[in-house]
Amino acid sequence: MSAPALEPRVNPDPLPLTSITVTGKRPESGTLGLVARNSRSATNTDTPINEIPRGVLVVTGEQLERQQVRDVAEALRNVSGVSASASGDGQTKISSRGFATTQTIDGQRSNIGNFPIAGVESIEFLKGADQVLLGNGQPGGVANINLKKPQAAPVRQVVAEVGSYGRFMTSLDLGGKVSDDGRWTYRFVGSAEHDNKSPSGFKGKQFFYLAPTLGFAAGNTEVTVGVDVLKAPRIPDGTVAVVTSTGEILPPAYPSSSLNDRIEIEERAVHTAVTQQLGNDWELEGKVRLSNTTIKSRGWRYGGIIDDSLLPLVVYAASGADQKGKFWNTQLALSGPAKTGPVDHKLSFAVAINRLSYGFGGFFDPAGTFVDYRTASTDLPSFDSLDPAIYQK
Repeated sequence: MSAPALEPRVNPDPLPLTSITVTGKRPESGTLGLVARNSRSATNTDTPINEIPRGVLVVTGEQLERQQVRDVAEALRNVSGVSASASGDGQTKISSRGFATTQTIDGQRSNIGNFPIAGVESIEFLKGADQVLLGNGQPGGVANINLKKPQAAPVRQVVAEVGSYGRFMTSLDLGGKVSDDGRWTYRFVGSAEHDNKSPSGFKGKQFFYLAPTLGFAAGNTEVTVGVDVLKAPRIPDGTVAVVTSTGEILPPAYPSSSLNDRIEIEERAVHTAVTQQLGNDWELEGKVRLSNTTIKSRGWRYGGIIDDSLLPLVVYAASGADQKGKFWNTQLALSGPAKTGPVDHKLSFAVAINRLSYGFGGFFDPAGTFVDYRTASTDLPSFDSLDPAIYQK
């Protein structure tokens, strides 16, 4: 016996549903997590990256924090084709596919090799020749550091890290409102690092950094004024370690310098930026950065074998170099939109003036010290114990 067919049931009084309207817009500016949407490095204007017809790669602040990078060179490993290596003057040389690059801080020329990561908001890398933006530049591109800026939202961050070879690093990041109306803001960044020794046995690194910044905003005007103080009393300056296939680190079998050899770096900088909105989305921006840098190297240098009959005796000589530089950079840029028929344009007019004064001096003790090369790293006296007359020539 078959079941009776079911009649569809229809509600004579359907329940009315209220219409729901959803509106929204995907963020087109700023930074969203690990993704940066805008860049100022390529055009001197705050331009969406997808509208820039050049290769622009940004390492965001969140990416720096997640990876816990130690320095700018390590952060740039995120950029394809870019490499960084230490040079003899204690700085870090950055290249893109073998070509030298221009280094800038907030769009102004400066050496960023030893800049502490604690003071970095993000890093932008613009690939390709940069003569249009910076005049006489390098073919590899531009590596630009964006410093942490004053902000009204409170910032309270303390970081401490420990690692191999007695490494200890701590940093402090504070920010927020100075006045209740939020017109005055501040940012204070400090960092210190200490290593007992390098992997190859040379006496460890010491590093200190302080950066207070004050900001003011009223109407269409924004002003920031800041100071950077960077001191590295000791950066190991010696031969690199040998790493075996099993990962074991071996000290050099043939010492080429003393374990106490070092490079000393000190830099003081004052910087200010003023931004004025002129109406119709036009903007006038002025920047000034004054820096004073001193770099010293102190150590023993291998002078060669004296005579085959005297092996393994070789001669080492106390040597060093002093470099002092003063750099003044000022930049003025006017930018805004324009329209010709159906085509929209973004125009930028800028002028930059750079001035550098640089001095260099060196010394070498011709008397030398005869040492068995097999124990040179321990037999050489401390450089600081030498007669100061030697290295004040």
